[in-house]
Formats: sequence, C-alpha cells, structure tokens
Amino acid sequence: MRIAAAPTSGEARALALDMNAIILRNGDREDEGGSGVGAWPRLDEVQVPVTVACGDLDVPFLVARSRELAARLPRARYRELPGMAHQPYLEDPGQVAGLLLDALAGK
Repeated sequence: MRIAAAPTSGEARALALDMNAIILRNGDREDEGGSGVGAWPRLDEVQVPVTVACGDLDVPFLVARSRELAARLPRARYRELPGMAHQPYLEDPGQVAGLLLDALAGK
C-alpha cells in the first residue's frame, strides 16, 4: 500500500524546523545527554520484532547509533531512509507510513 506524501511545507514543518534550529544552536556535543540507564547491555533481552529506521542524511553519530542498535537487537530490521534527515515523518510522511505498515505486517 502506497500512501501519498504530504507537502513539504506548512505550519507543522515550519514549527519543527524552528524547534530543530533551537536545539542545534544550543551547541551540545553529539555524545552528551546519556540517561545513565544501562539499557545497551540488555538489548539482547528484547524478543519482539523491532524496526530501526534512520534518515541517511541525519547527523553521522545518529546513523551509526541506529545501525548499532539494530545490530544489537536480536529481531531488528534496519531501514535507512534515503534523502531524509532527522524528521522523516515531515520530509516524506508517505514513506514513513509505508515503513510503519510494513513493520506491522512483519515485512
């Protein structure tokens, strides 16, 4: 099932871009912000199917972390979203909806 992509403009996209710009202006290092919870060593305990998706234009550490997450989860599928960055649901909502439908169908 293919869902038509929404326009790449409008109030929701403008708001998301403004919010993202605020975050980027903060200047935090990419590796900061850990919660201190030791979840990584326990990922092998997750026994449900998982789809890990990441835009190929996202910041490099998030792409790498997404790949690593998928590699550590026993039943994970990694999907790289071409031409998208950190907000794929705004960049190509139809493709993201298709990804969700595929995950629900076990594809």
